[in-house]
Amino acid sequence: MLNNSWDLRRKTKSMVDSSLPSEGHEQPHDSNIQQILDTSTHNGVMEGESRHFYPDGCLQMVSFYKKGQLHGISQSFGKEGQLLSKSCFIEGEKVGKVRRYFITGELSAVERWKSGQKEGLFETFYPSGKLKTRLSYKKDHLCGSALLFWESGQVKREIFYVNGKRHGTDQIWDEWGNILDKRNYIHGQLQ
Repeated sequence: MLNNSWDLRRKTKSMVDSSLPSEGHEQPHDSNIQQILDTSTHNGVMEGESRHFYPDGCLQMVSFYKKGQLHGISQSFGKEGQLLSKSCFIEGEKVGKVRRYFITGELSAVERWKSGQKEGLFETFYPSGKLKTRLSYKKDHLCGSALLFWESGQVKREIFYVNGKRHGTDQIWDEWGNILDKRNYIHGQLQ
């Protein structure tokens, strides 16, 4: 298990040095990320904690596996140790709320997942914390009203969806609330 003190965010270069024994370690897939797998395997299937590191030794991601599938909390971090995202998996499927953060620490997005599919509200935010977009999903398809906002809070665009297709009025406003464009769609087809 990961040390709760988060002292593991910083590792020395020697921990990600290619001269380490190969048992329990993999070579990086990306030249910008080193990988150390602190997992056990059973018949080649990953079990337990997996940690990925930046070349300078800082922790980049922590994930957990059960029977070869992501299972549990998965977190990614910036090079200075700040949390960038946190999500949960059950038997390889994303579930619950996913939170994403700007590198400065402010919340950038909240997503909702059920059984590996987008389900419910997806919201993104400006660095100021104000709402930027609000989308609604049902079984991985956009449904209902999709709203985009100017940072002032004024609605920028509203689009209606049914089963992932535009259906209804699509309107765009300027920052002062004046309509710039208005179109109608039926089952994804512009009318």
